Amino acid sequence: MTRHRETLTRRDRVLAALEHRPPDRVPLDLGGNQTGIHRLAHEELLARLGWREEIEIMDAVRQLARPSEAALERLRIDTRYIHAGAPRSKPPTAGN
Repeated sequence: MTRHRETLTRRDRVLAALEHRPPDRVPLDLGGNQTGIHRLAHEELLARLGWREEIEIMDAVRQLARPSEAALERLRIDTRYIHAGAPRSKPPTAGN
């Protein structure tokens, strides 16, 4: 199998697809709330890659694992999940 030479950055590839322009390949997404990977599937993936990593669970109810950056790079995933947590404290208001 011949691998196609990638000519776009991950960001440019996603932007091209969103703008309905042809990217150099289909952008890949993995690891968010909608495109997550179950803990058991992630364990199997790591085993097949021959890697030993601690698995971080990002959603305890659905048992979604947070893929490591190394795994995302190895699979050529174009997107990264950004977790916007709750604010640490209430911001000050005018007059307080």
